[in-house]
Amino acid sequence: MKNIKKFRYIVTFIILIFLCWMFPYTGDDWAWGSSIGIERLNTWFDNYSGRYVGNLIVLALTRSNLLKTITMAFMLTGIIYFVEKLTRKKWTFYLSILLMIFLPKAVFRQAIVWTSGFSNYVTSVFFTLIYVVYFYKIFEGEKPKQRYLH
Repeated sequence: MKNIKKFRYIVTFIILIFLCWMFPYTGDDWAWGSSIGIERLNTWFDNYSGRYVGNLIVLALTRSNLLKTITMAFMLTGIIYFVEKLTRKKWTFYLSILLMIFLPKAVFRQAIVWTSGFSNYVTSVFFTLIYVVYFYKIFEGEKPKQRYLH
């Protein structure tokens, strides 16, 4: 059973790698990937958006298409994994895939395809889910095996 679950996630990750590789840089991704992004970093994003971590992530992702592709595929697969881990239902994986497929185009374009949007929205959801999964174990009476957040 575990092998089938691993296989599902490996296949999902590989499919997402192919899709994410084809996502073009759009909008202000070009600015982030140019000297403008470095100028923003040199001023510590002064008067820009206040999202320092998201800005640092978009700077890194706009420098390498390979890094962008692997990061996007990993985090999208991770979100599906963590949601399934929280719900503890086998069908959650399939529902998550369907919801991702039928995501409205505007939302998909702004939150996933657009690298700047991805770095501010999807990464936040991914790291929040890691946090929730960690503390969910505590509320269920289960002690975490490792002390990551000690």
